[in-house]
Amino acid sequence: MAGSERISKTGCSNGKKLSEAKSINQSLSTLGRLINAYNDPNTSHIPYRDSKLTRILSESLGGNSKTCMIVTVSPHPLNKHETLSTLRYGSRAQKIKNKPKINKEVGIHELRGLK
Repeated sequence: MAGSERISKTGCSNGKKLSEAKSINQSLSTLGRLINAYNDPNTSHIPYRDSKLTRILSESLGGNSKTCMIVTVSPHPLNKHETLSTLRYGSRAQKIKNKPKINKEVGIHELRGLK
């Protein structure tokens, strides 16, 4: 997944590149809200349907699978604010706890016994 697209750094003012950058930022913002919802014990609604990205990741985030998030940062002083923001983002994502369930195959004899 791509990182945040700073419009000022890309230098684009219109066209396809600008709309792509806006779309990436919107998806990452929605993912951030989803991560915050998972970490807030008072939240009753997890906003999976707010973006395509969060719908795709619904099983991975808090679902029935292991999740790995790779956070890349830059040591350059010019990217200091983005690096800190990225590290906070990763720290919040790290607090999500998955609730795996064992998938059990049921045979025909067990199904008949359930009736």
